[in-house]
Amino acid sequence: MSLKFKISILHILVSFVTLLFIYMIYDSYIVSQQKDIEKQLMRVLKLNQNHMEKSLLEINNLLESKKQVTQKIHLNIHHKLKSKPNLKLDYLRQKAKKDFDLNRKKLDLEVFIIDNNYKIIDTTHKKNLNLDLKKSEKSKVSLDSLNNIDEYNRSNDVFVDFLDYEMKSFSYSKLNENYFLGIGIIYKEVGRQKEAFDEMIEIANTNMDMFCIMKDSQGNEYYESLVAHKKKFKSNEEYLKSKELFPVNINSDDLIITTSRTWEMQNEKVENLLKIYIPLVKEKNPHMGIPGNIVLKVELDISEENLFFDTIFNKLVLFILIHFILIFWDRSKFCVNRVE
Repeated sequence: MSLKFKISILHILVSFVTLLFIYMIYDSYIVSQQKDIEKQLMRVLKLNQNHMEKSLLEINNLLESKKQVTQKIHLNIHHKLKSKPNLKLDYLRQKAKKDFDLNRKKLDLEVFIIDNNYKIIDTTHKKNLNLDLKKSEKSKVSLDSLNNIDEYNRSNDVFVDFLDYEMKSFSYSKLNENYFLGIGIIYKEVGRQKEAFDEMIEIANTNMDMFCIMKDSQGNEYYESLVAHKKKFKSNEEYLKSKELFPVNINSDDLIITTSRTWEMQNEKVENLLKIYIPLVKEKNPHMGIPGNIVLKVELDISEENLFFDTIFNKLVLFILIHFILIFWDRSKFCVNRVE
């Protein structure tokens, strides 16, 4: 066996050992990074679970504490409209606010009339005018349950108005064969939940968002962020028309929808970010009814991992290139010497 051949074999062995060593370093780094990510996720998840549990309990207690007064408000306005159908809704709203001292109770309300096609035809909140309530699965179910005139029901769920991020509960009654009365109670106290979430983001030191996945009466899903930022739409009808719909019987590659449907964690890498979608709270949960499943989105910075990979890869390519050059240089030199 010639010396040149032995040197070539040595180059190959050194390259192989180096590759193995680099792979072990990279693999060890990836495992370490994965453990750090899992530890950070568990911390963020625990913070959010505690936050949601506490928030839902507080909101549920708040709704229960206002249950009687909200029923009195609704029935009071209902009877006034029955006796004087031409009364202005704005007048009825202002009178109820005064009679029931709603400012002190940190409550507000909206009053609206719905026709038998589920459309809001008159309202104290003009952004809801012409809103088609049959697009909302829960609203349509509530209205369909009213079979008799003067019948009343109140939803046990809490709703979020995504135009201004006010939290509300709704009640309905049947005025006559053609019209329904709707009352939305606005809970001003709930604004502190947003502040608590912002504080939690600061504590977690992580970019987070929460999404609520809801359904229309046709079974299509759509979602919205629960992190307050007011929308630039003139009406709720315009806002709902802007939402992308996901039919429940068709698979979707949207990871928020997929997480909600499978109730399993999903993730994707986008440049220097690892986006992780975690199922957090189900629509039907032990605490209270909510508009839909809630999915937590966490964004983690993986720029260091990408930089590490690029550095390793570039040095590896350079190392292999140098070794191949040396191998071919030795072999070419050996061939020249043979010819001589």
